[in-house]
Amino acid sequence: CEIAFYKNQMELAKHHAHNAILTAREKKQYLIESVAEQYLLRIASQEGNYPLVKEILKRLRIHLNNPDFWCRQLFYDIYTGYFYAKIGLPEMVPPWLAADEKAETSEIRIPTRELIINVTYHIACKNFNQALIVLAASYPREPQERFLFGELTLTLLFAVAKVKTGDAPGAVSAFEKAYKMSFDGVFEMFFIGLGKNLHPLVVAASSEPGCYIPGEWLKMIDRKASIYAKKANIILNSVKKEKNIKDAVSLSDREHEVLNDLYHGLSRDEIAENRYLSVNTVKKILQSIYIKLNANNNVDTIRIAIEKKLVG
Repeated sequence: CEIAFYKNQMELAKHHAHNAILTAREKKQYLIESVAEQYLLRIASQEGNYPLVKEILKRLRIHLNNPDFWCRQLFYDIYTGYFYAKIGLPEMVPPWLAADEKAETSEIRIPTRELIINVTYHIACKNFNQALIVLAASYPREPQERFLFGELTLTLLFAVAKVKTGDAPGAVSAFEKAYKMSFDGVFEMFFIGLGKNLHPLVVAASSEPGCYIPGEWLKMIDRKASIYAKKANIILNSVKKEKNIKDAVSLSDREHEVLNDLYHGLSRDEIAENRYLSVNTVKKILQSIYIKLNANNNVDTIRIAIEKKLVG
């Protein structure tokens, strides 16, 4: 099921998942059953099928009432946390998966799945520098902790964070590494699953002379990721509507950069120099931020941004 999923062979993946669930129930292998269900959840999300997403989430919750499934809460948090981070609702990720108190230390010794969710959470929050800090602190990991699919996922998340922080060469290098790890694009769902975050990588790779990744593959995977992003947005809007979640403040990447500079104490002139912008452009960006945050001045902006967890 897992291999078919990452090859983007969804009908085959569903077939194996359903078979795995039936066999696991007979043998009372609850973990295997829940693993198969979370792949069905990811497929339903990719298809934009919200009624099925609801049904699978309900089935995952049922496991919480099974005392014989000893790690039920752990895996429920992992599967739902990853789901919410991926569709763009990081505020619904369980707090213990979002926290990274160890990020400032020399090492992070947490399981790869939890690490992936934590980094995905930061990317969903547009905390790209924090994502890089967490990733840097997680290495080196022991060989037994470094399975192919986990390493491929983390390499792509690293590439996304790099391109979002303006390091195009570093992003392309990681992107090429991920492409090679995927057996030259055979496991394409890793790339498609990045959704709208894939496009900046495609642009950077297409502009890089001598890039290892073929141009035709880049165009193909960019189209598929765009379709995936639209389907994921259907799920996002459906969850928001059902749970009555109001839209969070939506800032552009440039507005996030200027806001972070402001939070770190830079003046308008310093922000302009740091971001290679004119002072007038910085003023216009700040004015846009004031409007979106309903703020009156810089101090007010920083206070509201901290409250809404837009900085930090």
